Amino acid sequence: MAKNSSMQKDAIRYLIEQYLYGQLTEAQGQELLELTNTREEAEVLAVLKELMQEESLQATALDAETLRVSLLKVLAVDRALPSAPPVRRLTGGRAWWAAAAILVVLGAGSYLAYLNRPNPAVTTAQTQSERFKNDVAPGGNKAVLTLSGGQQIILDSAANGVLSQQGNSQVQKLANGQLSYTVITERPTTALYNTLTTPPGGVYQLILPDGSKVWLNSESSIKYPVFFAGKERKVEISGEAYFEVLKDASKPFKVKINGSVEVEVLGTSFNINSYEDEPTIRTTLLEGSVSVREEPIVGVNTNTNKLSVVLKPGQQAQMVVGDNSNNGVRVVGAVDVDAVVAWKNGLFRFKGAELGAVMRQIARWYDVDVEYQGKLPDYPLVGNIPRNVPVSEILKLLELTGVVHFTIEGKKVTVTP
Repeated sequence: MAKNSSMQKDAIRYLIEQYLYGQLTEAQGQELLELTNTREEAEVLAVLKELMQEESLQATALDAETLRVSLLKVLAVDRALPSAPPVRRLTGGRAWWAAAAILVVLGAGSYLAYLNRPNPAVTTAQTQSERFKNDVAPGGNKAVLTLSGGQQIILDSAANGVLSQQGNSQVQKLANGQLSYTVITERPTTALYNTLTTPPGGVYQLILPDGSKVWLNSESSIKYPVFFAGKERKVEISGEAYFEVLKDASKPFKVKINGSVEVEVLGTSFNINSYEDEPTIRTTLLEGSVSVREEPIVGVNTNTNKLSVVLKPGQQAQMVVGDNSNNGVRVVGAVDVDAVVAWKNGLFRFKGAELGAVMRQIARWYDVDVEYQGKLPDYPLVGNIPRNVPVSEILKLLELTGVVHFTIEGKKVTVTP
């Protein structure tokens, strides 16, 4: 019996670790929930505490009661077993909310100590249902196409089929919601440019004239020619976009970012995040090779960072936004690329993210304004949460931390400690 208990404890530990690293399969998810349902809470809590201590998650400030309360809050969400796809492809099933909630709490051990504090007045003055009565639906496939002559087409309401002919290319809206360009003739034409723009709460996929694919996140835009003539393929973006570029050694692909950064590739997969409200422009390489170059500012010393770098898969190039000191490009290795492109796969994936960064993602996807009241706690969040659910479901999971609360009023989300 003791041996069996030890084996089950090891199994719980392994499964929780798999979940923390985003590698839990559907079968493993079922096993984890079964084990946490059948084992004594004290045994599960012991495993959690060991993991927190080993991961330096400030577990020294925790006691058994704190852990017990936090786990009960999580398990109260839903005790049913999941029948949904693996964690990386969450679809919003209620059973998986329990698993997602477990991950949020486990991944932020540094904030669990706050659970010892009395609940703030907001929890007694208003119930959760009252604070979340004005819910907001998630975003979806929404975009506006601006043609070369200035005409605008709202794609989410446009019928499938041919939308326009631009120069020697035919513009089509496909049945799966993609925007596609088909080159009818290779004859040179006057350079014509189209712009695809997504609003807050919108995403869209574009197939460029050369067959390369682009996924555009919320509040983003891409300007591109309707036919790639000359010796290079060049586009301009703002916001966030994921690229899968077809290889053509004779015609390199270039992406201009905010007029100051250029990414050059031959054939590869990469993600660019260049939102104005983010502190850095981040280019993350998944496959292939890219060169990232920042335009130098005349007379400014670049210090120790380089103006141009070549990335390897798993690396990220970072450039500080709005920094006139021109510090150049900084390379970060061993990046969690799954977290970087989670938005493309229908997920929020947080791995050590601070609350402000999380709320910026939520604001863009749900098209809400975020207002902060009081000083907010500084702790890392870890979790995988689907993006196809109302905003209240996301906020309820974040409230499981016990240190932050939300109120929805129209299109405004108020955050209080």
